[in-house]
Amino acid sequence: MPPVPGRPHPVDLWLCGHHYRCSAAALEAAGAMVEFLGAQEDGFLREPAAREATVK
Repeated sequence: MPPVPGRPHPVDLWLCGHHYRCSAAALEAAGAMVEFLGAQEDGFLREPAAREATVK
């Protein structure tokens, strides 16, 4: 999460898939950067790919 008044530094917010989907709109509005961690479609783990929170 990006810095905000009262918290001058960014922080990590770890969410499971369910809570991410429930929070996606609020994360996007807050300007959060999202990294997806875990298995890809082929079942192999890879380094996370950072991208802006624009999943709808």
